[in-house]
Amino acid sequence: MEQDSTASKALSRSQVRRQQDIIDAALAAFDQHGFERARIDDIAKQAGVAKGTVYLYFKNKEQLFHGVVRHVVEPALEQVKHVAAGETTSAAERLRQQVNAFGQLLSGHDFQVILRLLISEGPSNPAIRSFYYNSIVAPGMRAFQQCLKEGEKTGEFKPGTGDLCPQLLAGAPIVSAVWQILFADFSPLDIHTLINQQLAVFLEGVSS
Repeated sequence: MEQDSTASKALSRSQVRRQQDIIDAALAAFDQHGFERARIDDIAKQAGVAKGTVYLYFKNKEQLFHGVVRHVVEPALEQVKHVAAGETTSAAERLRQQVNAFGQLLSGHDFQVILRLLISEGPSNPAIRSFYYNSIVAPGMRAFQQCLKEGEKTGEFKPGTGDLCPQLLAGAPIVSAVWQILFADFSPLDIHTLINQQLAVFLEGVSS
């Protein structure tokens, strides 16, 4: 995968702040205009930098999208992966922590901007879908699957649990994200309750 312009360079504090200003401006532009219609000129103006400065940090708009995704999603993904690698708690507890981290991310406004963009423009832009799948979706599903397999191996979960589709665990968080985008003004959703009710049903079904 091609790296962002500054990915391999140590940034000073002022450069980190400037990069963050550009990412924040890009997120706002993607929210207002979508990916295709967002313009680097407008992003630079919103960030308070020259257009050329944007290209010092991101080679093109696609890499700027990568930067937005990393800023918004990667902290939660790293938490999910870290929990999966832990051995001090039960598999069920690790799944609870993973799914709740996932749900907290998906219910936030910044992620909803990314989700709307992927749904509306992803079908016509395989590059952004491929990046998101390979960088975020696949590692997240592997982390869920790891907990399912380890729970089966220790006898905490029933035989065959490790072969279940990990997407089952993403159901309630995804519903929550879509609901927030489309229906929250008609019927507010208690996201925490929904996620934990769905997880309780799942764990009851797989527990030995």
